[in-house]
Amino acid sequence: MPNTFVYKNISLLTSATSDASTFLNNNFTAIANQYAGTWSSSTAYAVNQIVYYSGSSYICLTANTNSVPPNANWAVFASGGYSGFSGTSGYSGYSGPSGSNGTSGYSGYSSASGYSGYSGVIPSNFSGVSGTFSGPVVYTEDVVSYSSSVTLNPTSAHDFSLTLTGNITLSVSNGTSGTDGQQIVIRIKQDSAGSRILTWGGSNIGFGSVITATTLSTAANKTDYITLKWSNSSSLWHVVAFASGY
Repeated sequence: MPNTFVYKNISLLTSATSDASTFLNNNFTAIANQYAGTWSSSTAYAVNQIVYYSGSSYICLTANTNSVPPNANWAVFASGGYSGFSGTSGYSGYSGPSGSNGTSGYSGYSSASGYSGYSGVIPSNFSGVSGTFSGPVVYTEDVVSYSSSVTLNPTSAHDFSLTLTGNITLSVSNGTSGTDGQQIVIRIKQDSAGSRILTWGGSNIGFGSVITATTLSTAANKTDYITLKWSNSSSLWHVVAFASGY
């Protein structure tokens, strides 16, 4: 069937439905040979080629490339039909029965009890004191002036406080003779510059397996606490507590 037959008889599609059906049935092969698929902007189309675009089909009247139908280069070959009515929604199914409750989980293990606190020690220089104490025991803190090298005297105070304005080498005199377990607390604060370093002087500071160093907080104005307890047997101040970052 010549290609021109499709073009010359395209007017049949605008007549009665029966004429269009007859035309399509009699010329199906010729029409199929002209079908070029979905219209593409990169394809060069020849006269009588048929494309599909946006729900309708079009036949090429004039050879063209990148000419979006419909326009003078294209004629409607078959218009897209109207969308059908939406079907009625089905009824919702019945809700299924609720499942059985799951088995309760096992209770967690209880944590271990904490260590008991250290017993208080009355220094040997508390002589001539009798009677019963009531209320809390409050120690007066000995405020120590900063120096690059400072030695604390544990026989003169229980608590010490100093603010670092530079790096410091800190020493502590030996505990009171015969007072095993004597305890002192040292409060060390960084100044507004921070990053001050503590170095222990002497050889009478002892670390254990848990607290192995007393590296101070470096942030400005932060405070650290160091607790020392004297051991007669080893002649050392044991570092028993170190709390940082306050």
